Amino acid sequence: MSHTPGPWRYTIAEYGCTTIWADKHPIAIVYSCDEKKANAALIAAAPDLLAALKYLLECAENGTEPGYGIAIRAIEKAEGKQ
Repeated sequence: MSHTPGPWRYTIAEYGCTTIWADKHPIAIVYSCDEKKANAALIAAAPDLLAALKYLLECAENGTEPGYGIAIRAIEKAEGKQ
């Protein structure tokens, strides 16, 4: 299974919808709701979260030091802190 490559970002329009973007292409729209910014941040972080989990799994399988910085940045993006 393949997905639209990251990075993804989001913009919030004045009229109430939030668009998730991959490069210059819209890939999702979150319509007005109380949680729209949180939902958009989580959706936009999806590629980063997937990459961080794959990297951590690879590190664990190889017995090397886990990439905590990558995971922390992905989590912060998902929580809208970036």
